[in-house]
Amino acid sequence: MYQPLRVFVLLGALITLVGLIPIVRFLVYYFMGEGDGHVQSLILGSVISLLGAFTFLIALIADLINFNRQLIEQTLEKVRRMELVIHNEYGSSRLSSDLSDKGVIEKKECGESDRN
Repeated sequence: MYQPLRVFVLLGALITLVGLIPIVRFLVYYFMGEGDGHVQSLILGSVISLLGAFTFLIALIADLINFNRQLIEQTLEKVRRMELVIHNEYGSSRLSSDLSDKGVIEKKECGESDRN
């Protein structure tokens, strides 16, 4: 099904590996004593590696959104079951009057706001 963590982690790992290539190139030249003119490789590699790190963070956020969506779906299913039970117990014609008499729902007068 929907697996955002796996997709974005793989994408982030790929981007980070691509970002490590220019960094390794800079380090090779640096240890050979010719690193003065290759600072651009270090900057480019750092920027690409940061993009990979941001992709990892997006993976975590997407996974949290996925988990939250699942919790909302479960809650909605439970609420629908409860409404079905209430509907079957009290019937549709006298539902609001019976429930308000038993204290299940509150009676509201016209003009009364829902905010507290």
